[in-house]
Amino acid sequence: MSGFYATTDEQEGVLIQHGSYRDTRVPEWRITQQEPVDLHAAPAIPDDAVWQIS
Repeated sequence: MSGFYATTDEQEGVLIQHGSYRDTRVPEWRITQQEPVDLHAAPAIPDDAVWQIS
């Protein structure tokens, strides 16, 4: 799906925005700029992972 924008600012994490959805802020480890080599491999998730920043 297209139309999503991800930006950073002085707050923690990455702000994700789309005109049809509410804005959300997620930790940087959840965002990637590259397609994984193995699309079937599980992503690296930190042990004390925070999934969404309120």
